[in-house]
Amino acid sequence: MSSKRSAPPTPGSSEKKRKVLSLAEKMDVLAVIDSGLGWSATGKKFGLHEATVRTIWKTREKIRQSVRESADVSSKVASVSRRDPLLEKMEKILNRWISEQVDQRKSNVDGVAIREKARSIYDHLAEKEPSGSSPAPGFIASHGWFHRFKQRFSLHNIARTGDDADEDDDTETRPVFTIMKLRNLLREADNLTELFTDQDSIQERSIKFKRVVDEGLIPYKETLRSMEASACQKPITAFFKPSPASTPAKKHSTPATPPVLHQPGSLLLLLHQIILPHQCHLSLPSHYVALMIQMIQTVSDLHPAHQPCLLLHQPSSLLPLFFL
Repeated sequence: MSSKRSAPPTPGSSEKKRKVLSLAEKMDVLAVIDSGLGWSATGKKFGLHEATVRTIWKTREKIRQSVRESADVSSKVASVSRRDPLLEKMEKILNRWISEQVDQRKSNVDGVAIREKARSIYDHLAEKEPSGSSPAPGFIASHGWFHRFKQRFSLHNIARTGDDADEDDDTETRPVFTIMKLRNLLREADNLTELFTDQDSIQERSIKFKRVVDEGLIPYKETLRSMEASACQKPITAFFKPSPASTPAKKHSTPATPPVLHQPGSLLLLLHQIILPHQCHLSLPSHYVALMIQMIQTVSDLHPAHQPCLLLHQPSSLLPLFFL
C-alpha cells in the first residue's frame, strides 16, 4: 500500500510569523495614528494587520502607562548607580554608630550629632582614598540628605534639636506613652500573635513569630508595670492619722503627751524617717502600709498611758518587713 505524500507547499501557503512589537514600536504606531493616518495605511507602513493596529489603539492607555513606569524605574536605577560610593560606605558606618549609641543609651543622639558624625566619617574616608583616584565630591550633611538617610535606614525616633527642630516644626510632636495607650498596644500585640497562631498552618513558624514578638514586648511590659506602680504609689504620710494626744488640750487640763509620731524612737517616727525618703524605691503595697499604720495607731489609742511601749529598741529588726 503506497504511502501518501504530502503536497509541496505552495507560495503564500505557509503561515506568516507573528511579529512581537516592543513598547517603542507601539508608541511609534500610536504617533502615526495620532497624526491622522488610517488603520489600513498605518498597518501597511509598519507591515502589520489592520486588526493589530486597532488592538494597539484600543490599549493605548496601558501602553503609555507601561512606558511611564519603565521610565521611572530606569531613572531610579540610573540615580542609584550614580551615587557616591564613599557616601554609601559612610552611611553604613553611620548606621552602625547610631545603633551602638542607642544600645549604650546615650542621650545626645539627635539630628545635629548625627550630621556632625556623618561629616567626620566622610572626611576620614575621603582622606584614605588613593591619590590617583578622582577627588571625592564635597559632603555637607544637609537637611535633605539627613531626611533621606532616615528613610533609607528606617530611623524614625531620632530626637530633633536646633536647626532640625526648626525645620520640622510642622510635623507632629512625638507621641507620649500613657498607661492606657500601653495597655491597648500590648493587647493588640497579643491579639496579633493569636491571629497568626490561629491562621498559620505551619505551627513551627507561628511559634517562632510569637517568641520574637514576646521578646520584643518585654521592655514595654516592664515600662507599663513601672508606670502602674508609680500611679498607685501613695506618700506614706497619707496613712497617718492624728493621734488623740495631738488634739488641742482643753483649758485647765494637763499638758498632752507628744504625739506618737514625734516621740523619739517610736515606730511611727521610724516609718517617717526611714521609709518616707525611700518610698519611691520600694515596691510596698499600699494596703500593707495602711494595715501597719492602723495597727500602730490602734495600740496608741487603746493604751495612751503606755505609749513608751511603742518605743523600738532595735529599729533594724523591723527593716526587713519593708523590703519583702
